[in-house]
Amino acid sequence: MSKEYDMKNSTQEHSPRNEKIAFVILSAFLWIGAVCAGYFFEVAFLLLDAGLFLGLAIWLWLGRGTGLRITIWHGYIAAFIGIYWISCLYASDASAAIQEASKFSNLLPLAILASSLSIGKFDSLLRQWAWVGAFLTVWGWMFELFRNGRLESTLGYANSLAVLLAAGAYLSWKAFRENHGKIYIGLLVLQLVGLVQTGSRSVLVLFAVICCVELVRLRGKALFALLGILAGGAAIAVGLANSYSTEIFRRFSEISWNAPELQLRRQYWSDGLNLLKEHWVAGLGGGGWAVEHSSWYYVKYLHQFYLQVALEVGIVGLIAFLLVVFAPAYRSRETVLHAGFVWLLVGFLLLHVAVDIDFEYPLCFGLLVLLLARAESLNSLSWSGLQINRFMRLCVIFGGILLAVAFSILSVQHISV
Repeated sequence: MSKEYDMKNSTQEHSPRNEKIAFVILSAFLWIGAVCAGYFFEVAFLLLDAGLFLGLAIWLWLGRGTGLRITIWHGYIAAFIGIYWISCLYASDASAAIQEASKFSNLLPLAILASSLSIGKFDSLLRQWAWVGAFLTVWGWMFELFRNGRLESTLGYANSLAVLLAAGAYLSWKAFRENHGKIYIGLLVLQLVGLVQTGSRSVLVLFAVICCVELVRLRGKALFALLGILAGGAAIAVGLANSYSTEIFRRFSEISWNAPELQLRRQYWSDGLNLLKEHWVAGLGGGGWAVEHSSWYYVKYLHQFYLQVALEVGIVGLIAFLLVVFAPAYRSRETVLHAGFVWLLVGFLLLHVAVDIDFEYPLCFGLLVLLLARAESLNSLSWSGLQINRFMRLCVIFGGILLAVAFSILSVQHISV
């Protein structure tokens, strides 16, 4: 057994009841998100915020007497969210800014709840992504959720679906290697088929890179097993995709820097950089790009997450996000070899949001936070319980309930509109 799993039984203490409650809440986040378009729409992510803050309050109340596992990483997440809320005060469109800040607010309760999980529970939670990806694929087939020949399933956007399927396929392989059953080979193949049917060129290229890195790491039977699974899965995927739509193969034949979609996005990025030159300190506020960019075309998102963050909340907001990502990397650097799969997936997500809008889906952004929390959990120095007195705990619980009510009211207002 590897050191990674020996660490389950380390001196870090986890309250069984608290851990179980957190696991249930996080599992519900995954599955409800899979059904509800990844929480992309306003009502969905506002209700998500309300549910998570209420769940956090209940979790804190039931776990009174147990120390909270809070690190500086949680502070960076809170800072990133707080900067978006501050931008509402000067945003070009206050309503749009509130929506963007609300969309990211769920990251904090997700991170806090994830921090209560042991390594074993973390991996059990991540294995559910394999099932979520398979579910999204089959659901898309059952209800023919395709657009222009590309599988979109419940998410309504093929590229973001492809990101979830690629992550699910890799986590299926990890589960199979750890002897959790041959069923995960089936889930892996299912998601490979779905991945090809999304027609997402950038995701397929990045997934191929992940596979190459994994092949380099493997030896013996595991190496040949992965080669066989990938070859068989690719053959099935290509066969099914070819029988359904030739559009998929036309897209793959156009993989280049001058692909039509990439030409459009380079125009967005050029306009975004021009705006950033004038608003690099504090940005335009959340949603500012959609309001302020050139009027001869309309696109709500810049399709470049880092540039969009800088344009909306300035260089300070971008630094806060980078700290969210790189703080766990630095703090867990001594155990990075025991969490290689985490950093492969984190790198995959961070590279793809440089050309797309994945983090506009709270389900995708939530995956990043869960992976980073998993990396943080390997740093034993960061997990000492933060003891707070009864009054402070009651204040936090009250704050969680208050935020849950506030987001519920916002969602009702959107429904009424």
